[in-house]
Amino acid sequence: MLPPPDDYAELVLDTVATIPEGRVASYGAVAAAVREVTGRGSARVVGRVMARYGSEVCWWRVVTASGALAERVAGEQRARLRAEDVPFTRDRVDMRRAAWQPSPPGL
Repeated sequence: MLPPPDDYAELVLDTVATIPEGRVASYGAVAAAVREVTGRGSARVVGRVMARYGSEVCWWRVVTASGALAERVAGEQRARLRAEDVPFTRDRVDMRRAAWQPSPPGL
């Protein structure tokens, strides 16, 4: 059983929950928004939070800065994003058309 998310993880999850349907945010964009509030964090840390607690939010809307999907769940992630009409270029999300910049949580 997982321990409950700490305050940082909660801010990451709150930020991810604001990504609108049909759009995506990169791990780095989420990290930058949370860093505005906490002064810490990175895309890698956001990835760890998502791997651990992401099932609580719309995890499929978080991708790499290049639009690549999470390897271990790429099939399900692609299906969910296509169902939301997220544009793709080959095997990646078209970040020019689908990227969304989250606001710092609580601001």
